[in-house]
Amino acid sequence: MTAGFVPGALVAIGSFLKAHPRFEGEVVVFHDGLPSKLRDVLGGAFDGLRFERVSAELESRCKALGDAFPQWRDRLPRFFTLEAFRLGGYRKVLYCDADLLFQGHVDALLDAPGELACCGDRAYIAGECRDAASYLPMRRGEGCSSRVIEKPFNSGLLAIDGALPGPRCHGELLELVTPSTWRGVRDVLMDQLVLNRYFAGRQTMFDSSHNYLLGSAEALKKRHRLDIDAARVLHFNLPGKPWMVESWLAWNLGHPQEALALSPAFERWQAMLRECTKDALLREVFNRGKRGAALSAKPSRHAR
Repeated sequence: MTAGFVPGALVAIGSFLKAHPRFEGEVVVFHDGLPSKLRDVLGGAFDGLRFERVSAELESRCKALGDAFPQWRDRLPRFFTLEAFRLGGYRKVLYCDADLLFQGHVDALLDAPGELACCGDRAYIAGECRDAASYLPMRRGEGCSSRVIEKPFNSGLLAIDGALPGPRCHGELLELVTPSTWRGVRDVLMDQLVLNRYFAGRQTMFDSSHNYLLGSAEALKKRHRLDIDAARVLHFNLPGKPWMVESWLAWNLGHPQEALALSPAFERWQAMLRECTKDALLREVFNRGKRGAALSAKPSRHAR
């Protein structure tokens, strides 16, 4: 996570814990040097957050990729997803992007068999597969390379079997973060390309109610008969994030009909932000009165 996504993380973590009141794992936040003041914001809202800096090897590989493709430098934090695959010692690891809003539990994902449980990406939602070489979406039966990714998935919410993460898996994924991986690639989706190539044919797919891509809301409603009320998890995979006022306004002005249709989702996100902020402020006041000092993170009790 980067500094600009702290409000998103506040809502993602808060809504997850609200939807899973019996959750007793750990919440781990991967970051690239998050200032202590911002860590205190999250730590003041939730007990026992664990902050982990992304690995030096991933940072090195991202730098090399950014040097080779300067136009992608603002996308490099998307590779932080891969750090979830070094978290050993758990029954399950649930990776979550910081632009999610949980409206219900995802127990089915957590209980799913196999190495990886996930939901389709925008191509899959549209009834398409992907060419493994170019990563372009394509209709089944069209001309393509020798390999096709039949069930491409979105990387924003992943349930990973606890036996998988560790040095070997993490290392194999990082080996794909190299400029040569992107030779011939025409749809640049960073971590999703790496994960879809690595897990092709080995993933367990769930319906999109578990990872409702708001950027594909129209297709989800028409093809899959899913609306935002049926979604367990809303994923704000849009250029305008709810907490990024300038880009959010620009997106609204450029897509007025779509923005109107999705306004209930944004309103729910704002309501959860208010709830999380209120809880954080009340907890800070309580702890200041009790200990005479600002709240600091307690020993780990939650996990994500």
